[in-house]
Amino acid sequence: PLYDAVVTNPPYGEMGGKYKASEGRGWQRYEEYFLHRSLDTVKEGGIVAMVVPSNFLRKGKTKAKEKIFNKAELLEAHRLPNGTFAHTDIGTDLIILRKNTTEHKDNAIAFGDEYFKRNPNHLHGEEHETTDRWGKPDLRTKGNIDTFLNHRPAAPKEISKAHKDAISRGLIGNQNAKGKHKVASSNRKTVKKKAVRNATRKTKNTAREKQSPPPKLLNQAEFNKKYGLNFSELDVELLKSTNALGYIDPQTPFDPKSMSFHNGGAMPDYLYATGDIYEKLKQLESDREEIIEKGGLQLYQKQRQMLEEAIPEQTPLKDVVLDPIDPFFKTVTLDDGSSLLDRFKEWVGDLDYETFMDYAASASDVRAYCDAIPVRGNNKSLNERIRRERRELAMKLADRFVKESLGEAEQSQIQQSWNERFNAYVQVDPAKVPIPIEGLNEKFKGKDYELRDVQHRFIANFLSKGIGCAAHEVGLGKTMTGIIATVSNMQMGRSKRPLFVVPTSVLPNWEASVKSLYPNLTVNTIGTPELNQMTQGGKQLEIEEGSVTVMSYDAFQRMGFTEERFNELTKDLQDAHATYSDDPKNKRAKAAKENQAEAFASRAKTGTYNDILFDEAGFDSLTVDEAHNFNNIFADVKQEKDPETGKVKTQANEFSGIIGGATSDRGLKMWLAAQHVLKSNDNRNVMMLTATPFTNNPLQVYSLLSTMARERLQKMGIYNVKDFVAAFVETQTEKVLEPNGKIKEKQTVRRFKNAHAFASLINEFFDRKTGEDAHIKRPDLVEKEIVLPSNKEMDQIRQSLENYYDMAFHPDPDERDPSAALRSMTMQQNLNISPALVNDYQFNDNRQDFVERSPKMKFVAKSAAEYYKRMKEAQGNAPGQIIFLPRGVEYFNEVKSYMVSQGIPEDAIEIMTPKEKGKKARSKEAKAKGQSRFEEIKFDFNDPNGKTKIIIGSDTIQEGVSLQKNTGVMYNCSLAWNPTSNEQKKGRGWRQGNTQERCHMFYPVMENSIDTKLYQKHAEKVSRINDIFKATGSPFIETTDINPDELKYEIVTDPEKKARLVASEDETQRLAAIKDKTTDRNILLSTLNRAENLDRRIRDAEESLKRSQRWAEMYGKNSTLGRFHAEDANRIKSKLSRLKRDKVEHETMMEQKGLTVEKLRSQAEALEKEIAQMKADSSKKKEELESELVERYRREKEEYEKSRPNKSIDQMVDEHVSKLVDSSLGKSVYKSRIYRLIREGRTHERRHQAAAL
Repeated sequence: PLYDAVVTNPPYGEMGGKYKASEGRGWQRYEEYFLHRSLDTVKEGGIVAMVVPSNFLRKGKTKAKEKIFNKAELLEAHRLPNGTFAHTDIGTDLIILRKNTTEHKDNAIAFGDEYFKRNPNHLHGEEHETTDRWGKPDLRTKGNIDTFLNHRPAAPKEISKAHKDAISRGLIGNQNAKGKHKVASSNRKTVKKKAVRNATRKTKNTAREKQSPPPKLLNQAEFNKKYGLNFSELDVELLKSTNALGYIDPQTPFDPKSMSFHNGGAMPDYLYATGDIYEKLKQLESDREEIIEKGGLQLYQKQRQMLEEAIPEQTPLKDVVLDPIDPFFKTVTLDDGSSLLDRFKEWVGDLDYETFMDYAASASDVRAYCDAIPVRGNNKSLNERIRRERRELAMKLADRFVKESLGEAEQSQIQQSWNERFNAYVQVDPAKVPIPIEGLNEKFKGKDYELRDVQHRFIANFLSKGIGCAAHEVGLGKTMTGIIATVSNMQMGRSKRPLFVVPTSVLPNWEASVKSLYPNLTVNTIGTPELNQMTQGGKQLEIEEGSVTVMSYDAFQRMGFTEERFNELTKDLQDAHATYSDDPKNKRAKAAKENQAEAFASRAKTGTYNDILFDEAGFDSLTVDEAHNFNNIFADVKQEKDPETGKVKTQANEFSGIIGGATSDRGLKMWLAAQHVLKSNDNRNVMMLTATPFTNNPLQVYSLLSTMARERLQKMGIYNVKDFVAAFVETQTEKVLEPNGKIKEKQTVRRFKNAHAFASLINEFFDRKTGEDAHIKRPDLVEKEIVLPSNKEMDQIRQSLENYYDMAFHPDPDERDPSAALRSMTMQQNLNISPALVNDYQFNDNRQDFVERSPKMKFVAKSAAEYYKRMKEAQGNAPGQIIFLPRGVEYFNEVKSYMVSQGIPEDAIEIMTPKEKGKKARSKEAKAKGQSRFEEIKFDFNDPNGKTKIIIGSDTIQEGVSLQKNTGVMYNCSLAWNPTSNEQKKGRGWRQGNTQERCHMFYPVMENSIDTKLYQKHAEKVSRINDIFKATGSPFIETTDINPDELKYEIVTDPEKKARLVASEDETQRLAAIKDKTTDRNILLSTLNRAENLDRRIRDAEESLKRSQRWAEMYGKNSTLGRFHAEDANRIKSKLSRLKRDKVEHETMMEQKGLTVEKLRSQAEALEKEIAQMKADSSKKKEELESELVERYRREKEEYEKSRPNKSIDQMVDEHVSKLVDSSLGKSVYKSRIYRLIREGRTHERRHQAAAL
């Protein structure tokens, strides 16, 4: 309804928080937004009266004011004296507007304070020029409010005839409005037609279903028989009778043979011996008497044996990677009540000065690292060095302290504590969990199907645990898995209104899949149009109990929450991000936390419609398809902010350089929705489906983990993203090239640490399965690198780039350019695609010729054209080809034109970039389906009879785009630094469902360039990505991107230059090794001297104690000095007690390890000799090594020049395409040595059999 008037006092100030992201998008100030919004709520001619800051009318024409006064006219205004309202001294105006959307109005008085110039009697006081609290010019109105209260109003302003007509037309039923509602009526008819059309479609489907034979629905016995499951009806009923926490209905008779008693209830044995085993062992002892009373001593012994046998094999302390700032190290309390962290800092303080002699960092720097105190100083380079060294020293010394300086009892306690926290969880054996089935169709979309073992296992796991991610490769049936798991969970009574959130483009597919699997199930399919219709007129979204809902991403984005629930969930999100410390006594801290909650709310409310409420719709189960679209929730590791100022606290942030991409608004909303479901359902009923949940970025891992498993993380002591990174991520300092061209040192992820615990945590929630695991049929994959010759122009540019590269190592600091190495590498990557992409100042000759100037692009374009023609001639149709070209999008049309010139029809080649997603489809059929041009190309390419046979694609097609139906050949024209990028590209064609028997992936690389070096590094690193999902036995998982540092000398071709750089690097590494060895010796000497130092300090403390006690007695307890010395005596007693404890522990440690003073001296002497030898070798090796390397690199260069193939690009194309055609037709295998030497044994044989010699 529209109102006659709105009278209010809106909030003032710059827009922020929840309004700015949702309904207030585009507005800068609150008062302006509220004015505009109020005008929308009143009828034509309606009145809006508000108190606003005086600056509103003082301003001239702004976009905001023009928007407001396009809808209204200013009737009256009153400027009130400053200080009129309590708690604010800001100048305010009372303004009265009348809604007038016609052009017949004079609004000149609304701008530049014109109203008060014409109506000075409405200015209730005198204006004086002054300055505000920031020193800026300001106007203040001094006066008395009584002037306003006694003001006599003027006569009402006349309404124009045009405005009267507009008001009249707005009155429903008014005769003047006849014929004015034509457009609205037409729109209603359109909506009605759509509704009729939809109803007709449903009727036709129903009629068709009646004509065909009814579907055969499996009952439990038939399902068990089909899949060879040996579960009785009682087994299934027992599972159905368990609640969400695994407890059996108390009405079910207790059977000690198949049940266990736990914390007041009964559980099936297969669930009892799962979860946190150490926690259950503790509870077992608490339940002992009750268990014996219920089932006798035999039951207690059975349960204890089950738990003891289930305890995971302990990770020994030697394999635990410790860092003084990780949440475990900071919270361990030893048996004597002391903190592990405090003991470590004391130990560091007692180390000899010589331990730190070779470092810029000192003992105090290491202790400062432990306390998160930032490095300060005016010397930036020295600060960076101290920052790097104190972290390295802290980790090295912490490892030594715990594993060598503590006694066996304390080490055993730490090992036990670590395993109880990080290595305690046991997963259920899915083979023991029955799957309740009711109403499942024997056929899927009219065809027979078989559930794979990987699907069975995931469904059983989900039913027992209630959360999880099916991280199954494409083609393993994730959709079916998610539907059956969700419906079975519902049929067990654990949810009543499950929700599937799916990509908008696949909404109809999901609807069809659910209806096909469960024909008798009510399915609500909700896209944006359906959501609008269901909530029309402010109606709440109503979901029938017992039905399932399939909702599009777009519709889900519109869902909001009730204010109370939203505030609660936003607080959880803020805690998970952890940027403000919690100090309830501090008002500023509270305000800062509220501001941050507003900021999160702002992002999470993007797209929200306030009257469509997720929590009131009753959804109690959430399944998210393609969940990787929501893995950018935490974009970085935030620094804690000072609650007093709201500014970044003066604490060190060791993870400031770790970033995970831009925060996703829909990711934030999904996180909130998942937390709502978990909180309402005993931390159950959230499922994710995705083939690629995350890359090797820890923030992506944490984003999805915290979405599902926040409670589990908290039990491990991980409360926020910073804790997670500290526990599992090892960082390193790297020089990176900023967008502005400056080189900056920043923290980057080196590898994951504590690999066993990390992989166990991942596998607990992410069920990673590959095609090989499921034995699915895919084409044979043939991968091959093709080394291409350079040309004269490229050689000249490459030599210039090498010379530029040298500037990074120039001996003169004034001439040195730290960015040169990375810049040179980037330009060399561009050069290897085409010289046309090298557009930096000294290398650009302004010529285009993207293809003609590039051996690589000529080879790829000619090969694709020739293959198309030969395959069409051989079999009447050509398989699909994909050209991945991540750079040079502006030249894609030139590549297409070149191939057309080679004899390919223009409509056989299409371009896929983000632009095509925004374009409309061309064909009538595609337009009728609402497809974009991007989708139209994709569907035509996948159709073997379609016109599109070659796609030139940017990185937009590297993931999430199905192009596998008919793909025979792919060319990756430029390898990225991240190896996972290539794996994604490979997956576009090498998938289940590809009609080709072989799928070929080619890597054209330029000879003797960064291309070939990157290619080798990819082969080494790509196999490590899946190590995230498995414990390898190593404490680390190496998952870093390829570091440009690894290639910095490989791309230098001049033998002398390369030898000099490599020898210099070798010397640096040798000096670092000497430094490490010297540190080892110095720590050993500190251990040797520790007993003597402790004895001396104990004697000094005893003397001090006697002195303080004597003075305290002499001055008397009633005097100030007497009390001071008595307190000092107590402090010294504590110190003395600690020193004596340290001495006992030191002696115990020495005895347990069989160490004596003589043995330590002998070890120190041996280390001294080793260090002396290393130094002697280092001094003479650099020149010798450089000379040897020059000789070697010259010889290699000569051999390379001799063996360099002397073939033209045309000859190479002919040879390549001939082999490729034979391979595609099954006549022979296109032979390649790729990966056989590097990845042997790491992947399934079928995948690479075609690539082996």
